[in-house]
Amino acid sequence: MHYNRRPDIIDLVKKWSREGVAVTIYDYQVRKEWRRFYQGFGARMEPFTDGNPRKSWEKCIARGYYQLFNGKIWKCANIAYLSLAAKALRLSDNWSKYLAYQPLERTASAKELEEFFSREEESVCGMCPNNPEIVENSEDVTTQAKSDSILK
Repeated sequence: MHYNRRPDIIDLVKKWSREGVAVTIYDYQVRKEWRRFYQGFGARMEPFTDGNPRKSWEKCIARGYYQLFNGKIWKCANIAYLSLAAKALRLSDNWSKYLAYQPLERTASAKELEEFFSREEESVCGMCPNNPEIVENSEDVTTQAKSDSILK
């Protein structure tokens, strides 16, 4: 799970950990490569329309890297921060079904947490490509810290 170093998020994760939810936090600073998760740029940004959320999920490098944002857990960074892009850029109506995504609330039960984390592809995975374009970063300065150091 990724986090953004906010104490309230750390407290929430510690609470879940005390309740028996196994959590590992990865703090990646920079990646060697990244992928395009939308077509176009700026206000002309559009979701992919490959029509196979399962295949998109299978190719997803964010698979399993849930996001804590606004006190909720999101499937991935792309869906977590989409509302910010939509507000800033006035994205087309093609994003509407993805903007309707409901993240996991902080009041979720243990059963809801288990169901959420056991899901594989969801309809929101359809906004990403089946065959993502890989863009290389010129520097490989990836650093990683695990929850052992973060949650202490």
